[in-house]
Amino acid sequence: MVSRKADNSGVGSRPRLSPVALLVVAAAAATGGCSTDGDAPDAPSTSARTVATPTAAVSTPTPALTVPGDECVNSSGYSYAQRGDLSAGPFTREAVVLPPQRTEAKLWVASQRAGQDDAALTIVDPSGKTERQIRKSGDAIVVGTPQFYPGIIRVGPPGQYRIDVRVGPDHLCVLVDYSRPTG
Repeated sequence: MVSRKADNSGVGSRPRLSPVALLVVAAAAATGGCSTDGDAPDAPSTSARTVATPTAAVSTPTPALTVPGDECVNSSGYSYAQRGDLSAGPFTREAVVLPPQRTEAKLWVASQRAGQDDAALTIVDPSGKTERQIRKSGDAIVVGTPQFYPGIIRVGPPGQYRIDVRVGPDHLCVLVDYSRPTG
């Protein structure tokens, strides 16, 4: 049974969450701690973060890839990629090796910039076929993340997919190697 403290701050107010109770979406889709464009390193780097779920405060190292400048780098094997206020994922092995019958992969986008910007995605598959998506702001709420955009992309032939993401003035480009299990 879940109990909540009475909150007399007004009708329709949301229950308050403890600082430890962060909502993690789509396999450790935690975001934040992003550097600003001016702080971006010259080469991709990785970082480890502590991630807490709403049910338990368990520390889990989460490798992330920081994308320098406006480059498009391979993010396969990382939990997520980030550039400035923008991040996207998951790109772990479990997320990019798809069973033969699956034609979709999870792909979330998050922005640390306050606002109501839509996310515009351009996905190019290995054959050159382009898919465009517009994800509306406000469709999902994640504690500590001003804008969060859950969703999926279509995955056809195995190979490298180019994913360009724009949210407001921010841009992130990643290359992801989607594959099928062998053996």
